[in-house]
Amino acid sequence: VVEEVRRGWNVDLTPKGVTSAGVLVQTLIDSNVGRYLEFKRVDRSMVWFSDKFIDLPAGRSAVFSSTDLAPMEKRRLMQLMQFCSPENPVPEEYKGKPVQEFLTTHLKMSEKLKSLVMYPILRLNSPDDDCSTETAIDRLRKTAESVGVYGQTDMIYCNYGVSELAQALCRVCAIYRGVYILRRGVARIELGDDGGVEGVQCTAGQNFKCKHVVTSKGRKLNGSLGSSAPGGETRCVVIYKGSKSIFPEKVDEDGDVLELMTIVATIPPGGISPGVPEQTVTVFETSQSTNSTPREYRALHFTTTSGDLKPVVSHFVNLADGSFHAAPNEAVFACFFKLPIEGNGTEVAGCDGYPEGLEDKRVWLCDVPNGEADVDKSVTNARELFAKIMKVETRLRGLDPATLLTSTDDEPLNEVRFNPNVFLPRLRDPEGQQPFDDPEAVMLGVTDPLGRPKEDGEIKEEVEGEEEKEEKEEKEEEEEAPKEEE
Repeated sequence: VVEEVRRGWNVDLTPKGVTSAGVLVQTLIDSNVGRYLEFKRVDRSMVWFSDKFIDLPAGRSAVFSSTDLAPMEKRRLMQLMQFCSPENPVPEEYKGKPVQEFLTTHLKMSEKLKSLVMYPILRLNSPDDDCSTETAIDRLRKTAESVGVYGQTDMIYCNYGVSELAQALCRVCAIYRGVYILRRGVARIELGDDGGVEGVQCTAGQNFKCKHVVTSKGRKLNGSLGSSAPGGETRCVVIYKGSKSIFPEKVDEDGDVLELMTIVATIPPGGISPGVPEQTVTVFETSQSTNSTPREYRALHFTTTSGDLKPVVSHFVNLADGSFHAAPNEAVFACFFKLPIEGNGTEVAGCDGYPEGLEDKRVWLCDVPNGEADVDKSVTNARELFAKIMKVETRLRGLDPATLLTSTDDEPLNEVRFNPNVFLPRLRDPEGQQPFDDPEAVMLGVTDPLGRPKEDGEIKEEVEGEEEKEEKEEKEEEEEAPKEEE
């Protein structure tokens, strides 16, 4: 199978979705990094509920239209969604209290209904996760705001996989003369006479000078750097052949079956049987829509932070012969593996305290996305660290290519031509090529609220507007030149 279409595979080791109205999307738009990327809508968001997958009722309309919820369950969910409005603050007696207590005591939700809220919407990993009521309401509000931004779900998925995010940031870093050192680790952090960082030594023995070090939490500052976190993400990738998804079909108002290309699903702890799974399992199904697999193939990604995934996967796939229990598809490949994750602890050897002791040494600890379905928490922390280190506001300015690449006499390089599909995705290139080759593509800041590309007329108006603006600026420069000579 691999030899036949070996160039058609992009299998993520750590698949992550992107919240449509989240911090990462706003960061990509502010910095114009989003112009290097292309996203696809997540067509469907589902949850394992009452021994079957159902559509996640993440919005008011989804709650009302759901046929899998009883009238009383719908009423309880609507009462919870009322707290998304600023006019309905959290009751004082529940502020600072665990969200589990709020759902049980105030909203009187059953255990079954609580699992529908806590894991796919609030994205908790286990019933014992520490999450205050205020934090839970903020997450619920962000989910409600994300639904409908680029599609009917609250997420989008990066075309070619999540590694494209790092590649796009690498390109922008290179424009600002940043350097990436690959296939090397940090063996030692060197401290100067003032107690602050003055450089690092890599595993190849080379020394590099620097003023700041940003690393992940859970590492030790005692010469060698190594993760102090036990365990890691447990993953399973199943590739199966078939143009149709293994998830239940979805029909539109006319009764036609919809073609769903990218799906995210959540299996709550104990959802399949008591103790299976031990913690929340997130399932991504990708296809040729995101250039993850060749045509006629799909990939299932199972991810959890604790426990064995084999009982979960075996509930859907017969690992002996590759057949699916509830679908006519056939699995051609299955792989179980474990990825080490960085701990989020605060113990760092050789420092007087945390975080004061580290910040005095100019060593900064950043969160890493451990087992989460998206990366908003880590991005928020990274923006805060960026503001502290650079002493600027966290809003990143957009890139202006004309001011970045200059010649030796500081004059813009007029001969440089930028690909309009990369830097200016709203414009056509000189040959008239459309910047949108795929009607399902989502380009940040360019598509409409449903993720559809703008019409030809809109693009034409923007092109004409840019040309008029350039002509006006040229005339103003010509008029000012004689005045300056006089």
